Formats: sequence, C-alpha cells, structure tokens
Amino acid sequence: HGAKITVADIPGLIKGAHENKGLGHNFLRHIERCETLAYVVDLSSADGVKPWDALDILRRELEEYLPGLSRRPALVVATKTDVANTARTLSALRKRVTDVPVLAVSALNKTGTDAVLDTFEKAIEYRLEWDSRSVPRAGNSSSSD
Repeated sequence: HGAKITVADIPGLIKGAHENKGLGHNFLRHIERCETLAYVVDLSSADGVKPWDALDILRRELEEYLPGLSRRPALVVATKTDVANTARTLSALRKRVTDVPVLAVSALNKTGTDAVLDTFEKAIEYRLEWDSRSVPRAGNSSSSD
C-alpha cells in the first residue's frame, strides 16, 4: 500500500548481550531504532533451546539493555514448520505466548511469509493512523478567539 519499512536483521543476540557479551551493544543499538520487533525463533530447537525459552532470553536481554524496549509492538516468527514434530511445538508456543501474534513460517516450503508481511503492514498502518490523530493540525486549535 505504499508504506515504506526498514527491516534490520539482528542475528547473534546472545544471553548476556546487555552486558556487551558477543556483539551485544552493537546489536542492541540497532534494535533501539526499531518501532516494531519480530522475534524469530526456531521451532525445531536444533540448538537445544525451546522457542519459548529463546523468546524469554531475547526479551530479557532487550529489557536489561533498555527498560521498555521489549514492550514495543512485536510479533513472533516461528520458523522451520517443515521439520517433523514442530506442529506440537508451535501449539505449545502459542499457548505460552499470548501477548503478541505468533506466525508460523517455512522458508523451505515458502509458507507463512505473506502473513508476516500482512502483520507488519497492519502494525505500520496502526502507527500511521495513531500518529495522524496525535499530531496537532493547523485550524484545529482548541482555544477560542
């Protein structure tokens, strides 16, 4: 619909990033400029971390770095839905995460990406609508002459 978005891919945010471990503050500074966050979690738990635990770590690191950062508008992108036994994990994730949308994606099968884009578009439209209502306009003065 003509809205322009900038996407920042912030890989490698690790536990302890708020203490500048790994590339910590370098990544976190980029996130500060983001108005909407997409937490990408792996449903296959290939790294041994359950997706809800990974989400908790990410949110905690953001909050420790800058209070309020983890409360920005967000969604969860749950990847690798093409891997065996991830349907149960997706269901468990959706039961645990109720404050933001959880969207399922498979890059291999090319599914779910439209829903992610639609959700971002709605977030942008909401932000633009809110901004237009909250910005004073010429001729809308509340004082009487």
